[in-house]
Amino acid sequence: NIEVRTTRNGPIINDVFDGYSNSQPVSLWWTFTQSDNPMLEAFYGMNHANNIDEFALAVQGIHAPGLNIMYANADNNIGWWAAARIPKRPDHVLPWQILDGASGLDSPQGFYDFKYNPQEVNPDRGYIVSANARQHKYLDFMTPGYYNFPARAEKITEKISALDQATLANQQPIQLDIGSDYAKRALTTMLTTLAESEKSNNPELVQQLQQWDGNFTLSSIAATVFIEWQYQLAEQAFNDELGDDLFGLMKRTRKIDYGFYNILKAPNSPWWNSINNDQVNSMSDVVNNSWETTLTTLSNNLGENWRDWQWQKVHTFELAHALGASKLLRPLFNIGPVPVVGAHAVPNNLSQKFTSGHHSVTAGPSTRRLIDFAQPEKSLGILPAGQSGNPFDRHYKDQFELYTQGQYRPQIMDMDTSSTKSTLTFQP
Repeated sequence: NIEVRTTRNGPIINDVFDGYSNSQPVSLWWTFTQSDNPMLEAFYGMNHANNIDEFALAVQGIHAPGLNIMYANADNNIGWWAAARIPKRPDHVLPWQILDGASGLDSPQGFYDFKYNPQEVNPDRGYIVSANARQHKYLDFMTPGYYNFPARAEKITEKISALDQATLANQQPIQLDIGSDYAKRALTTMLTTLAESEKSNNPELVQQLQQWDGNFTLSSIAATVFIEWQYQLAEQAFNDELGDDLFGLMKRTRKIDYGFYNILKAPNSPWWNSINNDQVNSMSDVVNNSWETTLTTLSNNLGENWRDWQWQKVHTFELAHALGASKLLRPLFNIGPVPVVGAHAVPNNLSQKFTSGHHSVTAGPSTRRLIDFAQPEKSLGILPAGQSGNPFDRHYKDQFELYTQGQYRPQIMDMDTSSTKSTLTFQP
């Protein structure tokens, strides 16, 4: 049994939200608790839809949580809907801030009709890209939401728009792309701001960084240095104003992505100034101080020779089983760890937390799929582990190596038993 304190705006979250120590009560208003939310009926309708119109009607039954729903059929129809009930808020309300729950003046005033939800059906450009990024205004209405940083969506769009025709072959490198234009541009800005004296102390390393193409390959030294420097710079810019608790919360949200890249474009931002001393700091001060901290941290963690600072030394992927938390049982139940390419906010989104030191993958594609609707029997796919959740089954991890190496396997799309490898029988 647990005790939940509730208000007209929803449950009080102070007791359960790790890291929020403010004594003032904060409640969570969520569409999920304010709606009938016929989720099962919606998915039943989507699975039984005969055409795109029936499918679109069924999507309206998804109220919360918000989901991106993508559609395609063999009749050359494609569609995308941001599926959720969108609350109407007073004009003065910024929904990503903590609001005044006592007066009622900040409370939602109902829900918008589904026609205002961002959506696309058969656009003239011939393709749709989501990657959970914010889209442009739809019906002159910008839908608020917790969108992903746009780097992945922009990279995917760039790659697809350059193609004359999409094929299974040319879509694979797009899914597996490990480049970040944002990271490359940010590193260029940081190096330009870095003092000449600092550059002259490490000329070969600086040259490596200047030549970085933004790809997070296993052998990349620049990738390792950039990610560490990114953290140290953000920590020195934000932590003194926010404090450890709030900066710790910021690191767990998408705000850290926007915050880091935005201040690099704002050399006069007040975030550069330190409130912990009397002197006025500049962007140059923080860039140089964080550079020194980066070199010290990497030397302590990976050795003093910067040529040993490859991305594969710090970016690893391990699939953890619940029983693998025990050191004794870890080799038996967990899969990995192994070094992997990719990173946070690239198309091959083997993402790590925003932190210093080692960067274990904490999120990534739960599956990769490529489906040619003209030839569905030739579809490709891969899972991170295997088809079986049983650690003692031979299919528990038989796709892990393929997945981490960016390979695919044919998908069995019919009941032809000649392609069957084994049979699992359920008995009452």
